[in-house]
Amino acid sequence: MYTISVIIPVYNAEKYLKKAIDSVLSQTLARIELVCINDGSKDGSMRILSEYQKNYSNIKVIDQKNSGAACARNTGIQRAEGEYVFFLDSDDWIPNCHVLEHLYSYAKNHNLQICGGSLCRWDGNTYHHNFNQTQGGYVFQQEGVVSYETYQFDLGFSRFIYDRSMILQKNIIFPMYRNYEDPFFFVKAMTEAKQFGAIVEDVYVYRETQGSASHQKSLESILDMLQGMWDNLKLAEKNHYCRLYALTFQRMNKESLCEIEYALNNLDTEKKLFLLLLQINASIKWDLIPDYTKCLLEPLDMIYQEYRKYEKIRNGKMVRGIRRIRSFLKR
Repeated sequence: MYTISVIIPVYNAEKYLKKAIDSVLSQTLARIELVCINDGSKDGSMRILSEYQKNYSNIKVIDQKNSGAACARNTGIQRAEGEYVFFLDSDDWIPNCHVLEHLYSYAKNHNLQICGGSLCRWDGNTYHHNFNQTQGGYVFQQEGVVSYETYQFDLGFSRFIYDRSMILQKNIIFPMYRNYEDPFFFVKAMTEAKQFGAIVEDVYVYRETQGSASHQKSLESILDMLQGMWDNLKLAEKNHYCRLYALTFQRMNKESLCEIEYALNNLDTEKKLFLLLLQINASIKWDLIPDYTKCLLEPLDMIYQEYRKYEKIRNGKMVRGIRRIRSFLKR
């Protein structure tokens, strides 16, 4: 059996793919498997994968029609043969050759189903290790076994190795979203494992690129982002993760406001977005967010305030309609 299967979803990644693959092949840990899922690439990615597969017996290449990173990762989990799985995006890389050995050894020595380390960002010129207050969980300050009930963080799933048998037995999969699919997977896995190993060193380098999926704006990706956040709100409520609930709410209410505003102002089918926001707003447990007193999501309040600008020039019917919306949102 392989020790770790590294799963890489690949889509039009010919520019950076070799660096990602080479960072895996350079690892000192024995018996590593590399599972690459070509997700309908239209560039030279498949050619690069085929060349590597010819030269390395531990590389498995799967070719599928474009279905998104979530589907590709789920396929990789099913086809992998490793004791643990590790996820790597095709434009990122593992920073040094000892990372997987350190993660695997710590997990085995402490009988852990999950083990991870710190993340750093590369902007093309500089490595960054500083994160804002809501992103502090990307970095570990000390080594140890950590309870997820204490940690309650939702981002950076790719910094960890996961026991593959646990993932399969508990049917922990990535939801079929084009955006924000990984926090739900991460929280479900952590909830199942209950604790994880943390090492201080950087184990993952995230490349900041404007062309990455996280920078692409479409109605589908924004709807999926909100749905993913809503899923995590439900998970947090179910498992009494009060800090995670407040953190996820802040991501939805503040950090994603620009994307939502963009969709409302520029996309043709903003009605879907508005209705989803109404549903989410109606489900919010406001008592879990004591510092926020509006009882109304910022995007909805923004919509309401925009409509109010027209009250002076529109007839009373429109004004009454706006007031009915406001009344409904407060229920």
